[in-house]
Amino acid sequence: MSFTRLLVSLITSLAFSDATVASSFTPNCTLPPNHTNYVAGPNVRSTLSILWNCLSIIFLCSWSLLHLNVPARRPPTSSPVRKIWWAIRDSREKVKWMIISILVPELLVGKALNELVGAIWVTCSDQLAQLAEDDGTEWGLAHTYFANIGGFILDFSVVLDEQSPELRSKTASALDRLAEQAGLDKPPNNYEKTNLLRMKYKKWALTTDQIYLARRKGLIQTLPQISQDSLERLNRGDALVKILAVLQVSWLIIQLLVRKVTRLPSSQLEVAVLAFSAISMLTYFLYWMRPQGVETTWSINASRLPEINEMMRLATTGPTYLWSNHLWFRMRGEGSQDDDRELVPLPNESLVGFGGLHSLSIREPPVLCLVFGLIISGTLFGGIHCLAWNFDFPTPTEAWLWKASSISTTVLPILTIPFTYFWPDPDREIGMGLQRGFLLDLVFLVGFAVPYVLARIFIMIEMFRSLAFLPPDAFVDTWSGSFPRWG
Repeated sequence: MSFTRLLVSLITSLAFSDATVASSFTPNCTLPPNHTNYVAGPNVRSTLSILWNCLSIIFLCSWSLLHLNVPARRPPTSSPVRKIWWAIRDSREKVKWMIISILVPELLVGKALNELVGAIWVTCSDQLAQLAEDDGTEWGLAHTYFANIGGFILDFSVVLDEQSPELRSKTASALDRLAEQAGLDKPPNNYEKTNLLRMKYKKWALTTDQIYLARRKGLIQTLPQISQDSLERLNRGDALVKILAVLQVSWLIIQLLVRKVTRLPSSQLEVAVLAFSAISMLTYFLYWMRPQGVETTWSINASRLPEINEMMRLATTGPTYLWSNHLWFRMRGEGSQDDDRELVPLPNESLVGFGGLHSLSIREPPVLCLVFGLIISGTLFGGIHCLAWNFDFPTPTEAWLWKASSISTTVLPILTIPFTYFWPDPDREIGMGLQRGFLLDLVFLVGFAVPYVLARIFIMIEMFRSLAFLPPDAFVDTWSGSFPRWG
């Protein structure tokens, strides 16, 4: 039986295996005598204490990792029902990215690396620096980050009557012209159409590249006049949650080291959480300069309405998206539902370009940063699971599958590197390019993606299932268990 088929069969049956009869044990501690001044904790730990401590680390890390873009702005309202409805709609994004950070933490590393390198690249641009000097304004890394999360808003309210449909009609014309100008050899990108759809409102959230282009085209008179100190004060990152997460991870590392030195076994769940924590710490480092929890925007009054060709150029210079097809259809369908929004924010799926991103081709530096982050973090994530190589497992088959899954999640990301060079541009190439892309997609899906996903699913199931089959020594506590912690 092949490794993939064996994984499929095990994943569907492991959680319901009845290899042993279920049993439980409750320790019975002796009460201290009267007038005792200090009572030490028991030298044992329970199954639930292991579970809650690990889950608390996952929750704290995933919540504190959320560095989302500026959310949608709603007009003032006195209706509590409408406020609650908007809050529910806007909270979906936080829940979605929290789930992504738990299930696919590598994606956040790749995205954070893309944003960091892109921000440094654009900030160090000679053209942008010269333009800021000419306008007599300050522009640093904080300005670039603030723009790339949708903080700078191009406002047409002054030059556009509130009831005027001119922007919407220009957006429709630009979409039509985009389709007309694109020949059969160069179909329009969905990310360009998505960026144009965001321009049907009176207020546009623009990236640094788009702000630079708008300034060069005369849509705005100067770059935003705001200091870096003022932007840094808008950062609402929850320092307490981050400190708690770091303390919890530090406690986990100390506990695993102490148990290793004292030759006491640990659980597979603790090793898996250690891998998750390592990815979280790497993401923290890459997001160190990025503002978190920003809900305030800075408006820039437009000096005139844009021409259709300028809107098309801004759409091309804007960000692309991790799943542009889904986002395009979602935004097209939300037009009537969310007309109460003052603007459409920059989607959190966006990838910023280094002076403009024209496709999702691996040859584009932003995509290269994303893929590099995915490969490095995926290899690190899988390699840490190898620490449980000689742990006790419910069955020998599961022990072998854990080893195979750990090796697969470590090696498969590295083996995808040769494929990335030959990967076609998914938005541009057709004909032979699409045929080659289909073959590469098939090889990648069967040879890499499916085994990797199955291995990850097995590890996720096994790390919880193995809690019911830990050896007795795994419940012996150490002095590290007396450390203060949350969980």
